[in-house]
This record gives sequence, structure tokens and C-alpha cells, in this order.
Amino acid sequence: MLLKKACPADDVEGTLFPRHSPGDGFHNRESMSDSRRAAGRPFVSHRLSRDFKNRPASLLLSVFLCGAAFFIFLLQSEVQAASHAQSYAPLSVVINEVAWSGTAANSRDEWIELYNPGSTDIDLTGWQLVADDGSPDITLNGVIPAGGFFLLERGSDDNTISDIPADQTYTGGLNNTGETLFLYAPDSTLIDTANGDGGAWPAGTDSSGTPPYASMERKAVVADSDAAWASNNGITVNGLDASGDPVYGTPKQPNSAWTPYPPLSVVISEIAWAGTQAYAGDEWIELYNPGSMDIDLTGWRLVADDGSPDIALNGIIPAGGFFLLERTDDSTISDIPADQIYTGALSNSGETLSLYAPDSTLIDTANGDGGAWPAGTDSSG
Repeated sequence: MLLKKACPADDVEGTLFPRHSPGDGFHNRESMSDSRRAAGRPFVSHRLSRDFKNRPASLLLSVFLCGAAFFIFLLQSEVQAASHAQSYAPLSVVINEVAWSGTAANSRDEWIELYNPGSTDIDLTGWQLVADDGSPDITLNGVIPAGGFFLLERGSDDNTISDIPADQTYTGGLNNTGETLFLYAPDSTLIDTANGDGGAWPAGTDSSGTPPYASMERKAVVADSDAAWASNNGITVNGLDASGDPVYGTPKQPNSAWTPYPPLSVVISEIAWAGTQAYAGDEWIELYNPGSMDIDLTGWRLVADDGSPDIALNGIIPAGGFFLLERTDDSTISDIPADQIYTGALSNSGETLSLYAPDSTLIDTANGDGGAWPAGTDSSG
């Protein structure tokens, strides 16, 4: 648009190449030139010569404006391209499962699964998954949905997991003795690794294992280390191999080794330990779910170190949403309905709150050192 405004086609044509009407004799220049050449005189358009002589300033101005506009146009294009560049944080996509030993049907039937723990789809175009020895070296292409999986199968026949379509096929085999896989974003940012120390695979089995040909599964969305991986348990499985037999892995499904609720899958987000201006006893607590899936809090427990409050949670906390707990009744926050009511007061001098999943895994704490509350104020604040 800027280029059109600064250097309109009509103005350029009128300045650099003056327009002439059919009646001005200029359109008959070929016949005129023929007659002049026949007379031994060179042909020069007096109209064209006169236009250039009379408008040198406008000609130079138009050329300058067109050049400047074109430069600005290119600069704007570069800025717009840079503004559309997407950056990705580590573990925004994770290498979730690696079947480095193949399947019982064929040891060459290797497969790899990626997982998107976030709340938005990610276009993998331009991403790269590569082993440290260069094989495989996969230029990824496709979209991995929020909270979903992306299945890569070795070979072009898409028959490694015979009952689940691959999202992409690739060539190049993994080394059964172990190697490192690297996942890079389009800007070459390292997003994740698998078997980062490059030694033997930390999990998974070959034909001699129990179960045989078990995949190597990520336990949770945590930084890569040997402790972050486990072998498929042979019970929670999904998919069939090329022979129609069960695969000891979970392609396109949650891993058997996944910790049901990893730390910080729900966080203690806010604590009104001093109550409100209306009443100091009107305490409230808020939880937050940073994940991409709703979580049923039935069986969860939020408890203070002195035993009060001790709240058996009940209800659903939505993905990316909050769960409001109000003490005693639902009038503490008068214009916002509580998700749950509880009893028991917090100590104004400070104490620790601990949040536990149903399997007693400690998910989060607030004021973990047990001293004075690190933030918040009472009536004197």
C-alpha cells in the first residue's frame, strides 16, 4: 500500500513515459520516422523531448520517491516476518516415547512419539528430530494438538503400528546400544532430548526383556534424565504391530509410566490468610490448573501442618482455570460462587499448606519453610 501511494503506476507512467492522445500526432511516429529517414533526417519526438525538458524536477522526485518507498516496503516486510516468528520454550513439546528396539513383528519397526503438554496446537513444520549419529534425522511436518500426541513410524508403509495411522513416517534406524535424540524448534532452539547422556537407553527392552520389545516411556513432563524414563509395564498398552499382536507401548495414548499427577500439575495460587476487611475470619484459598486438561479433585487433600484446615477436595478444576475455596460459607467473596466450602482457620503467624494427589503424591506447598507468611497483609498492612 505504501509503495502504491508513493509511486502510483499512473504517476510513474506520466512522469517517466509521458502520455499522448491519439490526436497529437505522436501515435503516428512510425510513419513520421519513416518519412524523416527517407529524407535523411533523424527522427526525434519534439513532444517527448519537450516533456522531459520541462519536467526534470518532477522526474527526479518521482524516481527518488519510488526508490524510497520500495526500500521501506522491503524493510516493513522484514519486520513483519520477524514479528510472525514463533519462539518455543524447553519442554513445550517433549519426546514422550521411544520404541528403539522395534516390535515383535520386526525389530526394524521402530517408532517415536512426541507429546504437546500445552493448551494450544503447535505446527511442527521446520522442527527437527535428530540422533547424535545423524540417523534418524527427521524434518518434521504437521500439527501436534494441544494435550495430544504425534506418532512417527519408521519406514514408508505406515504399518509399524498397524491399527493407528502415523502422523509422519521417517527413515533411519536407532542404535540399540543407545544414543541421544535431540528435538529442535525452527529457530534451532533445543526443546528436548531423550537419553541425554548418550549411554545405554535408560529404559525399554529388546527381545530378551520382560516384556519383550517394550517402549521407553517418559514418566512426566520433566527435564530429560535417566530417572525420567521407564519401560512400558506390559499392562497399559495400545496398538497392534504389523503381525496384529499387541505392542508393548502406548502410541497416541498416555504412557503406562506416567505419574498420574506430577508436581505442580495443580498449584496453590492464592491465600487470603488474614481474611477480608468485612471479617478477619473470611479466609479463602485459590487453586490453579496450569495444564491442558481438566482435573477431577476428588480424593485430593489440602492440609495445613497443624491440621487446620484439612480439606478433602471435591470437584473439577478446569484446564487453565481456578478453584475457589471459601471458609465456613459462600459469602466470603459475595459476588463469586465458591467451588467448595471448608472449615478450619489458618494461623496468621504463618504455617505450611500442602496439596496432595489421591495417591499421596505431594503436588505443591505454600510457605514451605513454615515461618511467617512470605506475602499478604492483615489489618495493619
